[in-house]
Amino acid sequence: MMIMNPPYNIRIQQDEILEFYNEIGRRLKHHWSGFDAWVFSGDLQALKRIGLRPKRRIALFNGSIESKLVHLPLYMGSKRKGPNN
Repeated sequence: MMIMNPPYNIRIQQDEILEFYNEIGRRLKHHWSGFDAWVFSGDLQALKRIGLRPKRRIALFNGSIESKLVHLPLYMGSKRKGPNN
């Protein structure tokens, strides 16, 4: 299990944050298959850029900042069913 609290808001420049979260998703998908990741962030839009479907979302606050803790099961490939399934 991996638990992470990547930078958001004032801890990273806004123009860099979306690409940073996208890179987190790519690395989780390709290097940590078979594990579970829990990601805590106060940037709800950036969380979506990770690009992985959360199994669970927990609404929290970091002080006054609305935040989420998301559970991301990591696996290779896709769980989407094709037209023949």
